[in-house]
Amino acid sequence: MRLKIKEPEIAIGKDGFARHCKLDRAPYGKKLSDLVERIDDPLVIALDGGWGSGKSFFLKCWAGAHKTENHGSAEVIYFDAFQHDYLDDPLIALTGVLAERFESEEGLIDRVKNAVFRIAAPLARIGLAAATAGVSELTTAAGDAALKAGEKEFAEATEDYWEKENGRRAAMKEFREALVALTSPKEEGGTPRKIVIIIDELDRCRPDFALALLEVIKHFFSIDHITFVLGVNLKELQNSVRARYGQDVDAERYLGKFIHLHMSLPLYTRHTDGNGREDIAMAYLEALFEELGIPNLKLRYPDKVESVRILDYYENYLRCAGIFPSLRDAERLASQAALFSMHSEEIIRGREGFLLVMIGAALLKYYHGDLYRKLLEDPNFFKNNNNFITLAKALGFVDASRGDPSIFKNKVRFAWSAFLNRHGCRGIAHEERKLLIDIMFRSTMALPAETMEPHEISSLFHEHLETFTLPAPSSRE
Repeated sequence: MRLKIKEPEIAIGKDGFARHCKLDRAPYGKKLSDLVERIDDPLVIALDGGWGSGKSFFLKCWAGAHKTENHGSAEVIYFDAFQHDYLDDPLIALTGVLAERFESEEGLIDRVKNAVFRIAAPLARIGLAAATAGVSELTTAAGDAALKAGEKEFAEATEDYWEKENGRRAAMKEFREALVALTSPKEEGGTPRKIVIIIDELDRCRPDFALALLEVIKHFFSIDHITFVLGVNLKELQNSVRARYGQDVDAERYLGKFIHLHMSLPLYTRHTDGNGREDIAMAYLEALFEELGIPNLKLRYPDKVESVRILDYYENYLRCAGIFPSLRDAERLASQAALFSMHSEEIIRGREGFLLVMIGAALLKYYHGDLYRKLLEDPNFFKNNNNFITLAKALGFVDASRGDPSIFKNKVRFAWSAFLNRHGCRGIAHEERKLLIDIMFRSTMALPAETMEPHEISSLFHEHLETFTLPAPSSRE
């Protein structure tokens, strides 16, 4: 059994969805391929999704799938913006990846780099030389001499030049003309070459770098047959806009100047038999449980021993509580379940009621940390009836006793009611007590028969949920 999900080794630009994707997202990659192949206009597409929604995984797979699986002709370039935001000028970074992809077309690339060399601020040119494979490839003699003379001399030698605005305008025109040449047909009457540049992790960059990159795309790369696909959390990018221009700015409208289309990944996947649909995170959670090798459990009933899947209890709890985990959440929940299952037979002692309580506590810890800590540490938790209602709302079974048709919700309510009641909590009505005792202690859902004092619930959770624990998730994981 494994504890962590092994990061897939995707050969970007070669591997597609077939080898790595478990979420039936290849058809959405095909739709994206069809779009970029058919549209000749300059195009910026934002693949929008929250952190942990699988944007980067999708884009890395699509970078290879475009040609290998979708039979596209466009040259696809993958650019991780976050890995380049140490640079001051995003134009330099983008020129670097272009130079790397089209290094065999030296003449065209030299035109692109020389234009950028004339546009870039003096101190940034040294970074340009490094990003585009070295000083020797810069063909302007003045540029070579200046770089060899050192940074100080370089700045002094070009100071007068940068006061001339028309020089930069000419360089910008030259840059765009070089891109047009790069996308032009190789022979007369031929098909123009399409270029797709994937910009991933844009929302993780410094706000000034992220917004400067959008400006560069708009003003320098707005060329026919060039498409950008941005992997981005638009909500967070809007925060970057506000951080730069003030909280009163209309961030959504501002970004509309740069982005032409939005694309979203599906929330659901179709079942393999083609009927119905399944929440994408639940499908992923099932794949992760299988990958980690989380075993089934054996529950002891009066007349039989039944094998059950921990996965089913996690999924039912999530639906019961109305929680829609991200794909990143699913990974952490699977790792948590792997830890849990290592000593689960000891935890539940073969009884379903105890299993329900412990999995509920594990989910409570992940999604409602403050309430979990209070349950764990507050000696007066069990004396406050309102705490039971808060707990019930968090875990989604608050209305289970009022005719809710969900059998699972009723099971969860009975389990927690009996568990907390025997520990001093008065969160259930007196008339329910006998019923709960009958269900939880004398039937197939029986909790352990030992008598526990109120403080022992803390010891129980410490023993089984706190001995080994995952670090708190980062908001930007």
